[in-house]
Amino acid sequence: MVEEEKQPTFVLTYNYSQQPRRLSRNSSIYIITCADSIIIPARTIVRVCTGIRIKIPLSVIGIISNCLEDYSNFLNIQVLPTTIDSTTESTLCIRVFNVGNEEVHLQTGDNLCNISFVSSVI
Repeated sequence: MVEEEKQPTFVLTYNYSQQPRRLSRNSSIYIITCADSIIIPARTIVRVCTGIRIKIPLSVIGIISNCLEDYSNFLNIQVLPTTIDSTTESTLCIRVFNVGNEEVHLQTGDNLCNISFVSSVI
């Protein structure tokens, strides 16, 4: 009997960013960090590059949400929720909204958001 090789459920490749890390050992939630330093002006929405290319199969979707870790340094930053699917094959950029009245400085490596992968088959 020949055992079939399991295909990965998704592929994250990172060129110049930090390697995405799992929230916990067997978690399907990854913490995505900022690839470059960026200033987000007050009351604006900007696209923040993560430096990560993503490719996922037809049966999986990725859900991008606010970071679950301590976000006390960036209370005025909100990640706009996004869903990605198998048609997403470019560098992942995250839309971020600064709801505060002062600009916010994100540094390379700052935790930006979470991405969780779930099956889209019902």
